[in-house]
Amino acid sequence: MERPSVAYHISKTLAKRGHKVAVYTTNILSREKLFYLKENSVKISNVRVHYFHNTIFKPSLHFYYSPGIVNTVRREIKNYDIVHIHEYRSYISPVVGYYAKKFNIPFIIQAHGSLPRIGRKAIKHIYDIFLGQRLLKEATKVIALNKFEALQYAKFGVPKDRISIIPNGIDLTEYNNLPPKGSFRKTFSIPENKRLILYLGRIHWIKGIDVLVKACYLMKKHGYHNFVLVIAGPDDGYLHTIQQMVNQLGLRRSVIFTGPLYGKMKQAAYRDADVYVLPSRYETFPMTILEAYACGVPVIASDIGGLKETVVNGRTGYLFSPYNMTDLANKMLDLIVNERLKEQLSKEAMRLVRTKFSADKVVHMLEKLYEKPLT
Repeated sequence: MERPSVAYHISKTLAKRGHKVAVYTTNILSREKLFYLKENSVKISNVRVHYFHNTIFKPSLHFYYSPGIVNTVRREIKNYDIVHIHEYRSYISPVVGYYAKKFNIPFIIQAHGSLPRIGRKAIKHIYDIFLGQRLLKEATKVIALNKFEALQYAKFGVPKDRISIIPNGIDLTEYNNLPPKGSFRKTFSIPENKRLILYLGRIHWIKGIDVLVKACYLMKKHGYHNFVLVIAGPDDGYLHTIQQMVNQLGLRRSVIFTGPLYGKMKQAAYRDADVYVLPSRYETFPMTILEAYACGVPVIASDIGGLKETVVNGRTGYLFSPYNMTDLANKMLDLIVNERLKEQLSKEAMRLVRTKFSADKVVHMLEKLYEKPLT
């Protein structure tokens, strides 16, 4: 889940720069699980994190409720100078917006790509009519990750002067000591001579993994067998479908499913990858692209949404025509067999993430945005 990751990096960097930061969140571990609360309040990287228990937890209905966070927000919000909400369609967001307005506290909404009504359209439409539109209307500012998302806010009626474009950022200090090359291959018994194609993210239909699998099939069909496709990430309802497809296309020996990867193991996967592929049907600004860049991995992604603003075609990787498995196969093949091209794109990817997407640069932009309502 990228929202918690982004909020963590922002909060940690703000604290490092001398700000007093508090995070209010609940004990949701994933869409289907809660985690046990040992402590209700902990300090992480000089950020005070307050956890609240969900007394109502209905994953099938996508409904969660924590009375504790509601009561605490009502009681304590007036103690803060500014509130940054990293969510749009959530029961808590309108509550925070209501009390922020009541106590004249400036508040900022960051939807993180969740504005379009993809899936559960009726419920999202009802939310927008009764809660969402008012929330956006009353927000001091809204943050768009790129021009693509800025247009989405505009369609919701948010005036241009209240939309600020601030991209996701990544803490590059976490990539100072990367795992040694070859450690991921060794863990999963991948031969050194095999090119490693990596997909890392949720295993969901919207991510277009089926297009990637079919593109790998086309490469094999046309005589290129020297690769392994690694599909890493949590199942979001689509794993069985992809496994069946892999078996039906005769790719069982060429595809590895690792499950979710975290920390150094995730970095090891990027480190050993020849290319990271994101064949999504919809994206706004995935953190995985920045993670790949930070590890020096070129990216091939669908030419859709916000991806075209993050992947510089021909410089940090390639964009391919959405759903076009032939185009994807050709571009993967072009990159993985050309070592000089791969090194060139790798250097440019690392340069781009350092100059444009470091957490310090992004938080500096946020600081300027926070200061405006306070002056």
